[in-house]
Amino acid sequence: MPQVSMGRDIVMTHDNCYFATSSNSAFDPGVSMKIDQRGYIRWEVPYGGFSTKKTSDNGFVIASCQGYQDASIRKIDSDGNPEWYKLYGGYQQDEFHSIIQTSDLGFLACGFTMSHGDSTIYIVKTDAGGNEQWTRSYYTYENNGVANDLLEHQGNYYIAGHTYDDNYNHFLYLTKLNNQGIQLWSKLFPYEFASTALKIAPDGNLMMTGSDVLMKLDLNGEIIWVKNLDPSLRVFAIDNAPDGGFVLSGSKTFNYTRTYNVLLKTDSLGESQWVKTYPGAYDDYWGTFEAVINANSYGYVACGYSIFENSNTRLHIIKTDSYGDCLLDIAPLEPSAEGFFPNPTSGSISTKGRLPERLELYSISGKLLLSCQSCSDMDLEGLPSGIYMLKRYFLLMEHHIKKS
Repeated sequence: MPQVSMGRDIVMTHDNCYFATSSNSAFDPGVSMKIDQRGYIRWEVPYGGFSTKKTSDNGFVIASCQGYQDASIRKIDSDGNPEWYKLYGGYQQDEFHSIIQTSDLGFLACGFTMSHGDSTIYIVKTDAGGNEQWTRSYYTYENNGVANDLLEHQGNYYIAGHTYDDNYNHFLYLTKLNNQGIQLWSKLFPYEFASTALKIAPDGNLMMTGSDVLMKLDLNGEIIWVKNLDPSLRVFAIDNAPDGGFVLSGSKTFNYTRTYNVLLKTDSLGESQWVKTYPGAYDDYWGTFEAVINANSYGYVACGYSIFENSNTRLHIIKTDSYGDCLLDIAPLEPSAEGFFPNPTSGSISTKGRLPERLELYSISGKLLLSCQSCSDMDLEGLPSGIYMLKRYFLLMEHHIKKS
């Protein structure tokens, strides 16, 4: 695993496991992994991103960027094997923060752009193979807009983000597009933000959250109600709970010195029912859950990261019961012990840290070239110069189990 690994998103797989993706920055390729219900890593691949979704063929799509220069979408199959990788954008900074598979089996991604004049809200629609069908960008305030989340509902697209004006007055942003990308309306709400997340509520209305605010809106963007949450909270994600309420994830700050990963459960009217913090097992001083999902009505799974006083960052995933009590706390082994070297190499390559159950080397197009069992190094002498994908399989990761 890379030296810094910030968990960004997690989804349920077709076989009731979990697929998580992570990335520290645009210059970090990140890592993604499949984890079973017991916390075992089924497989791990050396590419990640900021957002992921399960696709109709049980594979996964990952949205991110490449060195801030280009936004990116990567498609992999259900075993993590690469299928295609596409770049999008212009001559300046472009990045994707969220992605969905649309009803026509294509993809819609949103984020931020500096390549379209004074427009910074960035939206790209592709076909099933990642080929661009249309691009839209929208101006908000003084080149300061970012789109963080999106969804499709009743044939239209809703995109949520945040912006601020030249006086640093902050706003949550919501816009509605038809399926051709034509903007039907946009709304600004004068609330602070950490990130912005969207969800369709059980009654068909919109839920939007950002920072310490939870909002319910109708499909025209009109406010039904607004709840101001604990001001020490910074909310990043939302999902529907089995009882008609909502579960939110993010961070909670204590005494301005420590910020812990947090889950918040509300009822259907947005009233808080419980708030739980998860400091981790290694005395971290900063943490955030950037994603949360309802785990088949048996509790919740959250994905994020924890930062420690030695500046090391770990991917942090928990599984809880329906009351937020932690059942499984998953933290990979010390990041500094992971990776492979030398890179670049002119001959063999060796892995650091845990001994993989299996190593597989793929071409950039996804063709399997080499494979070995219970090995820590691989000889590349017979291969031409180029870029390759190294895939590692592990039987077990470090994890902590709570029994009540």
